Amino acid sequence: LNKPHIFLRHKNSTTHWNLPPLTEKTVFIGDSNLANLKNCPANTQILSFSGANIDSIRSLVTNYKHTTNRNQNPTSSSIPSAKALISKTKNVFPKSSISLASINFSDHLNKIEKSNLTTLNNSFTTIKNCSIISPLPKHDFSTLSDNIHWTPYTTDSILKHWVLHLKV
Repeated sequence: LNKPHIFLRHKNSTTHWNLPPLTEKTVFIGDSNLANLKNCPANTQILSFSGANIDSIRSLVTNYKHTTNRNQNPTSSSIPSAKALISKTKNVFPKSSISLASINFSDHLNKIEKSNLTTLNNSFTTIKNCSIISPLPKHDFSTLSDNIHWTPYTTDSILKHWVLHLKV
């Protein structure tokens, strides 16, 4: 089974990140929550970028050489970045099938954070060239005490949920 490749943030900067060679048919790119994935299918590549958000992942894809900040207003930040991410990904990998995972989040976040993440999730249906992976059912989702990072059970449940959607 594959283990995640972990990219740490260097001195609060994400500018040194680069996508490694993509070696598998299915690639998951995300934040530090992906670092805890276990029991990954053999034909997947897991890339975990500590502190990543939609904009930094878009930048990774944009800068790929083949040879969500929860507090931001999603209408002016995350939604355009998500659309640009999918568009750029489709341009860089034209034969790919792209899925965008809805963002599960803790009910214990503040009202603004929950509203922003709900708005962002709702906007995903307007993005062309990708399918949307529904959120994990609430009864299977929980976070650590920081209300951000997933519990090990949630991590495994989300991977199973994604794999089922992708039919990996």
